[in-house]
Amino acid sequence: MAHAYTARAIRRAIECGVRTIEHGNLVDADTAKLMAEKGAFAVPTQVTYEMLAKHGAEAG
Repeated sequence: MAHAYTARAIRRAIECGVRTIEHGNLVDADTAKLMAEKGAFAVPTQVTYEMLAKHGAEAG
């Protein structure tokens, strides 16, 4: 498992044998394809965006 956000970080983790990517918010199509080819899984963090949409303006 690796906590990774950018395509570069995700790709590096996958190439090092990681099979589960936590977050992965900035994954691109090529990296997603690599993940599929290597049998890796994504565990996205969607609650962040939901809370920003609901409470972001009031939080500044």
